[in-house]
Amino acid sequence: AVDGAKILNGSITSADLNASLLNNTFWNLGGNAGTTPGTQFLGTADNQPLELKVNNQRGLRLEPTSSTDTVNVIGGSARNYAGGNVVGATIGGGGTGNYAGLAHTNRVEANFGTVSGGLGNTIQTNANLATLGGGSENTIQTGALYATLGGGWQNTIQPYAYYATIPGGAQNSATSYAFAAGRQAKANHTGAFVWADSTVAD
Repeated sequence: AVDGAKILNGSITSADLNASLLNNTFWNLGGNAGTTPGTQFLGTADNQPLELKVNNQRGLRLEPTSSTDTVNVIGGSARNYAGGNVVGATIGGGGTGNYAGLAHTNRVEANFGTVSGGLGNTIQTNANLATLGGGSENTIQTGALYATLGGGWQNTIQPYAYYATIPGGAQNSATSYAFAAGRQAKANHTGAFVWADSTVAD
């Protein structure tokens, strides 16, 4: 028998191993055939996250949650994160540690919230099932259930604004069941529709 102490590091290559052993035991750089989904997998078998890196930096993180069959999916910058005890969060990408000298974090702090990308976008606590598409420095505030914010810059869904919508634009704000678009449109009344022009004024 030859034990590990008798084998020089790097002295065994794939050419020294049986082809069937390579195909059925290890994950190959060229891909594998004949795998069984659910039985054979890349990942963790315990309550720990899985991370994939590019250029030695995190590009994707899959986190276990308190719901046994739901994970948080966090793509993009390693600065992006889902809040503690959040279930079913998704961050598609974006975020950065240094863009034009500034750091920008995308974060989801509500169950089943989605930030698709962009820079510095936030879904705050209890804004469950809210969606934020992209853009920069946009916020869906606390308790804004089912809110939708498409993108743009510095737009805000107000606290506890159920079903509010802002498709984009700049510095717009909306409350429950309201719609705001353009520049500095303030839909502050339930069900209001405010479509502003480019004037620098509310």
